[in-house]
Amino acid sequence: MFNKHIRFPALLVVSVLSQMLPASALPDMRVTQLNNWSRNIPAIESLKRVKKVAPSQSEYSSKLILNGGIRKGRTELHVYLFEDDNNSLVESETLDYRVLCSGNPCRGKIRFEKSDKTDGKSWIREVWGEKILDDFLKSQLKKEYTQSGTYRWYQGAIYNYETWHYSNYSIVQFSVVSKNAPQSERIKEFQYCLQNFC
Repeated sequence: MFNKHIRFPALLVVSVLSQMLPASALPDMRVTQLNNWSRNIPAIESLKRVKKVAPSQSEYSSKLILNGGIRKGRTELHVYLFEDDNNSLVESETLDYRVLCSGNPCRGKIRFEKSDKTDGKSWIREVWGEKILDDFLKSQLKKEYTQSGTYRWYQGAIYNYETWHYSNYSIVQFSVVSKNAPQSERIKEFQYCLQNFC
């Protein structure tokens, strides 16, 4: 028979570990850690290696099943890597939501903004955990660009963050980015690609 005095501490440990899991495979982690992490996040269906046909494509991708009600749309997680001392490490992870609708204009209801009152914040929490959501909410806006949608770059204490909202929020993205990927370089690359259609 299970001792009721042991049960509470055991439940507390399980609860604490479940809160910690999403923060265990973020930028700068090895691919093996990423795969282990993805198996423990209920929202991630299965993280699969992508056959890249362009350098801008992610190395891994997965469909996401997120809480907050049924929505017409596609939600995916994209993982981008970089090489460091012959190790493949996570450079960034992007949550991408695209609303499916037949109306014109097509309007989405999800936002990845600090003032967001939709499910955007709960989705960030569900994939990456409370610690990352809190870091994003305390981060500082460093740059905003409003051509072909609204792009924002934030600096947090733990990671950097990027958001993109296309016209009428029909496509929204939230990215967690390694501090080892200099934000100024990412902004320059973004501006170059806008001008050169890369």
